[in-house]
Amino acid sequence: MAKADFHNHSTASDGRLTPTQLVDLAAKNGVRIFALTDHDSTEGIAEAKRAAERHAGFFLIPGVELSTDIEDDEVHVLGYFTFEALTNEALQAALARFREGRFERGRLMTERLAQLGLPVSWQRVLEIAGEASVGRPHVARAMVEAGHVAQGRLGARCGARPGAPSGRCLGGLGHFQRLTGGLDRRSTL
Repeated sequence: MAKADFHNHSTASDGRLTPTQLVDLAAKNGVRIFALTDHDSTEGIAEAKRAAERHAGFFLIPGVELSTDIEDDEVHVLGYFTFEALTNEALQAALARFREGRFERGRLMTERLAQLGLPVSWQRVLEIAGEASVGRPHVARAMVEAGHVAQGRLGARCGARPGAPSGRCLGGLGHFQRLTGGLDRRSTL
């Protein structure tokens, strides 16, 4: 039975590895079926495809991850495509709009954090994101650098900043949404 991995993020969104590095790592670990599913972006697919072609028996599935809202929560939906579908103008236009919304939400998150006494530089968030679509992990990494949390991966272990609201850890999606007034949710588009 072939090993498969259907949910992966590269530096085209909020991952830490380039599409090439991800494909090479997956192949090294015996994965034969691999999907690149960056947030609101298919920008890394061409690079991943070139990398996948170097690994015999490796099958790349182009994909994307979209966030959708349900009452008081959000659901992440993975979409998978053919390579031909990636050129669909309507799809790419929609993804561009979603990325623009992520950009604005990120900026608003830094404003809200500053209001809460947790200042984070918007310029630094943009530097961390680089060419990628701005997301919570970029804001979280800026929070770590600013000394507000001990670890930047939201939803993972982290240390509370002295004097943090309710003395709680700043990690965790629900707490992050409460701190930022829900600005990290797609509903703000």
